[in-house]
Amino acid sequence: MKVDCDLQLTLIASSLYRLLGVQIGQGYERAKSRTLFRDFVDATATVDVSAEQITVRFSEAGSQSLVAQWGFDKKSVKVPWLDNRPLRLVFG
Repeated sequence: MKVDCDLQLTLIASSLYRLLGVQIGQGYERAKSRTLFRDFVDATATVDVSAEQITVRFSEAGSQSLVAQWGFDKKSVKVPWLDNRPLRLVFG
């Protein structure tokens, strides 16, 4: 059972990285998971959870400014398991 769960989680993570690469575009459609992780996921951020919203404030980094240019900071996402609070991404 443990092997099956590990395999399923690995496949889910791989699919989510692939989806991220497709959404980013500009050659990242075929990037490996470790490249996407290094360039976009592995970042220092401060998370603030208030009654109104969840704010994730990223420190300045080269690839993070690219993500901001692509409009990820303008997307509205509600987090269902936190009373549908909106998630706000802040870069720089």
